Amino acid sequence: MIRRICTILTFFAVCTFSAFSADVEQDNKADMQQLQSAVVDNKASIESKNSAIIVANNDTGNNTYNVYSITGQLIKSFHLNGDSVATVEIPKGFYVVKCNNEWSRKVIVR
Repeated sequence: MIRRICTILTFFAVCTFSAFSADVEQDNKADMQQLQSAVVDNKASIESKNSAIIVANNDTGNNTYNVYSITGQLIKSFHLNGDSVATVEIPKGFYVVKCNNEWSRKVIVR
């Protein structure tokens, strides 16, 4: 009798954990999509595609963009005029894109 109760409790524990891990996985996918594509105050849009970061400057002014590795090392620095687009080819990983030291966004390149 005790063995049967333990088996039933184990079954319910496994089912509950499986449902919980599926919810966490969906939340993680949504967070990753948000990190991969970001629009910043309608001044710029940042997107990662095929081992590259694509930055579109929607602002009318000139902006300086810096791409940093997750360790803080400067990878690439470039200037964009109004309504320009730049593609930065970089290896897969986690990066931070800064604009004129006013704002920054995290980007994941896959």
